[in-house]
Amino acid sequence: MRRHRIILPLVALFSFCLSQGFAAEPAPGLPGAISARDSVTLRMVQLAQTGHIPEARAALRDYLDRHPGDGTMLYNLACFDVALSDAEQALVDLEAAFQAGYTNFRHMENDLSLKGIREDPRYISLFETYESRFREVFASRALVLEEGYPLEEIPLRPGMSDQPAPDGPEAAISLSYDRDGIRLDLRVDDPAFDASRPFWDGGSGLLFNLILPITPEDYESRRYFSLGFGYDPSRKAVGALLVARHGDNLMIPVTDLQPAFIQQGDRIAFGIDLPWSLFRPYAPPLDPRLGLNVFYLGAGPGDDRPVLSLMPESRLSYGPNPWRRYVPLDFLESAPKLMGG
Repeated sequence: MRRHRIILPLVALFSFCLSQGFAAEPAPGLPGAISARDSVTLRMVQLAQTGHIPEARAALRDYLDRHPGDGTMLYNLACFDVALSDAEQALVDLEAAFQAGYTNFRHMENDLSLKGIREDPRYISLFETYESRFREVFASRALVLEEGYPLEEIPLRPGMSDQPAPDGPEAAISLSYDRDGIRLDLRVDDPAFDASRPFWDGGSGLLFNLILPITPEDYESRRYFSLGFGYDPSRKAVGALLVARHGDNLMIPVTDLQPAFIQQGDRIAFGIDLPWSLFRPYAPPLDPRLGLNVFYLGAGPGDDRPVLSLMPESRLSYGPNPWRRYVPLDFLESAPKLMGG
């Protein structure tokens, strides 16, 4: 049987896959869907590197039958379609990737794996439609924060939708900052809140991602701090973790943070003061624009867990080097008071 030796056009695909957060050994207790993703990625790369392109695509399709909302893997599937000269299916899978939340448009512009369809008017229309749509959402959710004045009740959203699930959690945050740090208050209504397990082991919790200085074209970034907060049943208190920094998966306890936590029935509240020293050397006023995303993690295993966020994404990667979607956050210094005012 003739094997497909279409290796060079897929180099970008392989390097992209391996940069997306597939740790060789996932941290203990992380959702099972992540390790399944690691496994299929390694299998996919091994098959493709030996010329077994149809088999690699079949392995990826089998994974997506079980995890249909994985935008990055749907994008990779479209790249395999192109390698097998199946332009029609590539366009179908690429649109499915966009609908599942894939937005790394800058990568797409330079990805050799898409060379076979890049001049196709249908591809151009698809790219421009979804890139423009995401640009509008990205700009509409930008936040301006003035020193000492809180922004109240900013809603978190599920998936790529603005509409919460009828029976799912609802959450909103309030933000404020001064020269010492940034303050985050989260209010969530969640009948299924689970404080019996840490958030990284399927319990409920909160992730705070601060993205380093950004430009208007940087929809996604690998330069970030990711901090996690959740109830630790062993300590009977809310704990804090440095989950990741600049692509390194760390899961390091941060003992000097003392988050406030209140639960009254279905209503839960977190209050967290984050000193700028934690993000040194990045802070206003030297950095007047940073990126921000805040996630509320509902209880549940893997992809079944409900996730709400400022800038929604369909899948939350726990591995190193994930692409992080965020909203622009502009910091304004308070106007000086007039003498005698």
